[in-house]
Amino acid sequence: MKKLLALLLAFAMVFTLCACGAKEEPKADAPAEEAPAVEEVKEPIVIKLTTTNGSNNHEVKQMIEHCEIIKERTGGMVDIQVYPDGQMLVYAEGIEAVMSSSNVIYYTACNLFSDYVPEFTTVYLPYLYENLEIADAFFKSDLWAEIVDKANDAGLHVICNNGFNGYRSICANKPVYTAADVEGLSIRIPDSTLYIETFKALKANYMAGPWSEVYSNMQAGIIDGFEGTNKSPVSASAWEMPHQMYFSLTQHILDNAGFFVGYDFWMSIPEEYRAIIEEEFYTALAEGNELTNADLDGYLEEAKANGIEVIEITDFSTFQEAVKPVIEASPMGSEVLAEIAEIKAALGY
Repeated sequence: MKKLLALLLAFAMVFTLCACGAKEEPKADAPAEEAPAVEEVKEPIVIKLTTTNGSNNHEVKQMIEHCEIIKERTGGMVDIQVYPDGQMLVYAEGIEAVMSSSNVIYYTACNLFSDYVPEFTTVYLPYLYENLEIADAFFKSDLWAEIVDKANDAGLHVICNNGFNGYRSICANKPVYTAADVEGLSIRIPDSTLYIETFKALKANYMAGPWSEVYSNMQAGIIDGFEGTNKSPVSASAWEMPHQMYFSLTQHILDNAGFFVGYDFWMSIPEEYRAIIEEEFYTALAEGNELTNADLDGYLEEAKANGIEVIEITDFSTFQEAVKPVIEASPMGSEVLAEIAEIKAALGY
């Protein structure tokens, strides 16, 4: 009897030990506990917008205003800081900054990037756009979109290119009515292949140099004059020259500019922000155009009031004929001329 009781107790102890060592399996329907999500911290995108245009220019004032709107619309996530008056990163430095996809937007003429996109010279060439309506239509055309695609492939993006700051004309010590009158004139022009080719075609004795030397060179008789927008004779105080000065409205080139940025940097900006920047920049330039062009007549009146004789030109055919070979020889020149002819026909010109 005692042996039987001892045996039963031994079995009971073994059973208890086995039960204690067993691990309870988790229930199949018990959800696994998830780690708390870590919220991604986003830093604002700070961009420097640089231009040689003066801080008092209408388009610059509109840029500053619309950059603030961009900041508001993006909840402070896009902060575009405007540096006018050539304060930083302009000309070669600006081009290098953009092409290296730095956080830089350069407001300038597209032809400055012609080393990367040769077609940019063509669309800035003389006597392409008779008025702003034709120009605006061209920069919305499929052909322009094709050129923009070429720019993207080259690492450059055009945000918009609708800055129209008036036509450029010739201010000199003799009047100009036809292309023949430009022949032999000593004219200061910007140091640009586009301007050089244009005035070479017009057979002028052009001199590419800084604007700051225009006044002293005219006073010394080194040059006969210069070319520029309606504001230029006023900026140069051309009425102080020793000879009678004439501002002949040759309107050879439409002063056109846009916003340029490195393609890789542009694509790194969230799409929703890119759309806001495009919309606000286009509006800024459209508003700036209205204000700037409203001032053009005022500059002419100021020039006249100070003794400069303004020469109106009604027939540009001799100028157009002189520069046509330059356009045709440029990349996509024939295509650009054909596109503009179609635009004029569609607009009823």
